[in-house]
Amino acid sequence: MYDGDFFVPIIRLDLLEKYEKSLPNTWEEVMELAVFFNGMDLNDDGEDGDYGFCHFPRLGAGYWDWWWTEAVYSTWATFDQTQGINEGFFFDSETMAPRTSEPGFKKAAEIWKTLWQNGADGCITDNFITGKCAIGFSPPGKLFDVCTSCVSFAIQLTSYSRLRITL
Repeated sequence: MYDGDFFVPIIRLDLLEKYEKSLPNTWEEVMELAVFFNGMDLNDDGEDGDYGFCHFPRLGAGYWDWWWTEAVYSTWATFDQTQGINEGFFFDSETMAPRTSEPGFKKAAEIWKTLWQNGADGCITDNFITGKCAIGFSPPGKLFDVCTSCVSFAIQLTSYSRLRITL
């Protein structure tokens, strides 16, 4: 059985405005923001140690453990499947050789290594709704679970379309 799972970044606009940062358009820019914000006091509770990136889910989330691979795949696809499905993805479409040795897979793995090192649990905890995360990464169905008490956040669907929501 298959469905249409996908992930979207949820970005705190108040932090971008406060530190004069732009909405990211690339994975490299997401990494830069995660590294910049990680360890700061993002919710003004007087304690450093908040998170640059909160993902859904982290390893140890039980039933949800398998979703981290989808996050890596979604990043990998932005590098290695830019011309449509005829390119192949997991396997070369002509030789059926695995494509995990391709530069795009390696780049996606490095991105997620950095994000993992500069992040924490996201929507399976209260980290985002208590202001401890600069960027969330979640399936869109979790947005209202995660952000019902957020002041302002942005969902970046692509580099061409942005949705700004103020609650």
